[in-house]
Amino acid sequence: MTSNLMDLAALQPPQPQPPLLDHETPPVASNGPIPHPPPKYTKQPELTRDQRRDITLLHSIGYSYSQIQNTLPYRPTIRQIRYACNARATPQKKTGRPPILTQAQVEELVEFVCASTE
Repeated sequence: MTSNLMDLAALQPPQPQPPLLDHETPPVASNGPIPHPPPKYTKQPELTRDQRRDITLLHSIGYSYSQIQNTLPYRPTIRQIRYACNARATPQKKTGRPPILTQAQVEELVEFVCASTE
């Protein structure tokens, strides 16, 4: 009986296997694209100079970090409070790429654009 099954399998042509990954079509769920998970954390807004001053004042009075956090209405993180207490009062200037145009060039460009519309 097993020889009959072997004979039948030899008579039928092998079925082509579909490719595991089709690089031409992106994976899409039946109801739309695959959703991404939400970010693990959201960045807190940076503290202003006045907020850092308030934190430093409360800390100098004797408030603990958690008491400062519960006292202030804008709810800074403990890390922000610790940084405000231990760092300089005035933050360093933000680093980054310098502007391409100078202020004089920007003003000249604005004058040119305003003059060309008339």
